[in-house]
Amino acid sequence: MLRRQTFPPFIHKHWHRSAIPEKLATCMSIAQLFASRTPETRPFLWRTVDAEERRMREEMENYTEHDILPAVQALIIYMIMALIDQYDGTAARGVRMIQTFQAMTIKFREMLGSACFAESEQQRPSVSWEDWVFQESRRRLANIWFVINRVITADAQLPCPDLNAYREMPLSTGKAMWEARSREEWETERAFFQASLLHTDMWKFRSLIEARRQPHSPLNAAKLDAWEAETDKMGVLMNIAVSLLDNIS
Repeated sequence: MLRRQTFPPFIHKHWHRSAIPEKLATCMSIAQLFASRTPETRPFLWRTVDAEERRMREEMENYTEHDILPAVQALIIYMIMALIDQYDGTAARGVRMIQTFQAMTIKFREMLGSACFAESEQQRPSVSWEDWVFQESRRRLANIWFVINRVITADAQLPCPDLNAYREMPLSTGKAMWEARSREEWETERAFFQASLLHTDMWKFRSLIEARRQPHSPLNAAKLDAWEAETDKMGVLMNIAVSLLDNIS
């Protein structure tokens, strides 16, 4: 999060906008504090994070769907920071962050009138570059939250989330589309992506699980090759998440 060019794979670089959303700009500033933290500055860092999380919680009722999305993205960054830097009050801080995360995602779904946090591109084709960035950001948020859930529960030796709840989760789509810096580039890459995945049915998490079950099957091998050729670090994380599944029901 130190530079726009190096955002993590679940946060778009917002090339379609003149400036990044305010919540992400604030997160970048806090990330600078995190990267340069010392024993002397750690208290200030975590007071700043706590204040930002509290501000999100208090302002949430006035958010639009386009406000909530970057706020949730920033909150996930703060959760990851808390996992890395186990500072005083980490457990209580983590509980507050998860509660705020849950409240924002519930409000987000209510605003969209959808029971699902995200939908696949096949299920809901995007009508424009801006719409696709919004929808793809939803998909990638759902994916990264699944991965974080696996890490948190494994680290705490708690039961992992029910896999059945995630089977219909849409996978992230193309790397080239995600990294496009102009509408024309995005439209070109979208055409290539749709052609490459048209017959692979690699739109949802269950498709990845089923393909990974029998990777030597010619059909599954073709599906995995097509998907992995188009995906990015988000896809790598999802492959790791699948490999962590002890029992695929």
